[in-house]
Amino acid sequence: MVADTTSVTLDEPDQPVASAQAASRLAGFAAQLPSKRTDLPTLIVMGAHNIAMTVNRSQLETIFREAGITSASLPTSLNGARVAIRTPRAIRAQYGHCPVPVANTLQGQIQGQPPPSTDNGDCVVLIESPPTSAELPSGLDMQQLVAIGLELSGMSPNQRQAFQKMFNWQSALSMSMPRFMRSYDSVTVDGAPGMLLNTAGRRGPTYELFWTKNGTVFSLAGYGSSADAVPLASSIVEMGKQP
Repeated sequence: MVADTTSVTLDEPDQPVASAQAASRLAGFAAQLPSKRTDLPTLIVMGAHNIAMTVNRSQLETIFREAGITSASLPTSLNGARVAIRTPRAIRAQYGHCPVPVANTLQGQIQGQPPPSTDNGDCVVLIESPPTSAELPSGLDMQQLVAIGLELSGMSPNQRQAFQKMFNWQSALSMSMPRFMRSYDSVTVDGAPGMLLNTAGRRGPTYELFWTKNGTVFSLAGYGSSADAVPLASSIVEMGKQP
């Protein structure tokens, strides 16, 4: 939204790992996994990414105006200013019989995930990472930009406001929002506030749960009952420190 083009200055590949300990070493932070799942997960350390861009003030003004934000003040110094965003390494843990990933092709992206089968009911995917960081010029309100992005993703204004009360923009940029959302519930995950999104599509997970705790951003997507989400998330412990 802020620039015509972007420059990728770091694009690390994802790397499969054999254990939680190996994931922790490669990711640079301790892996945390749900103790309620006794089956072995498939673990991947997702690579870090750095993106640089130059602000197009005129483009920003148009986006804000079309979003109905007329009170925003965009200083002239923003035009041509540099923005750098860094997505840190993340740990992805997949349990159960999950659908085959969509092919990284144009056709695959258009079609999306195939409808899940009953075999996918035990599939859950946990992703955890530090928050996204950014170098921002004075006068660029990332909270407003994230608000526009959340509503473009399908949230109503009320849903977006509830989400932003719970998560700051750095955490929001670390989360991958579902393509469709039917409803949401504010929940508590092991003492931390979270948001449980119930999806409306016939493809992909049936729910996604987001929360942050002790500087880590978590998302848990599942293909079974959303009632299982909070108990499963609340059982997450740091590997090597299980009770």
